[in-house]
Amino acid sequence: MIGSKSDKRCQTKRDAHDKYEPNSTLNSGIHLVQYIARDFAGNTGMCSFEINITIRSEGRACSDLRVWETDNTIYENLIYKETKYVYTRCKYRGLRVDGENTIECVHGHPVVPLPRCKPIRLSMFTTVFK
Repeated sequence: MIGSKSDKRCQTKRDAHDKYEPNSTLNSGIHLVQYIARDFAGNTGMCSFEINITIRSEGRACSDLRVWETDNTIYENLIYKETKYVYTRCKYRGLRVDGENTIECVHGHPVVPLPRCKPIRLSMFTTVFK
């Protein structure tokens, strides 16, 4: 099996290569990863796949990035009196922040998970007038 872990000949740098070096950091987005293995007899095999890198909102919190968005939520990193905060607001009417909208950062991380915007649900009630 060319390129398998059991095939030691395909694990050397001269026998196999890929587009990315081991332990590469990938930015968010879709990346095509390709491996081509060659044995000493000249046989080759190729494996390729796409990987979609997404960054959770918490990964951007408390960083130098000023503003970022998800489908319906806007987050903003702020500094007030030398303390970092993440402020959350909703992009559309009919939504509300599910939790506190201002979260403090401690040691570069939010102290609680960031809230998200959720639809406002009106409870059904009956008013009786006399």
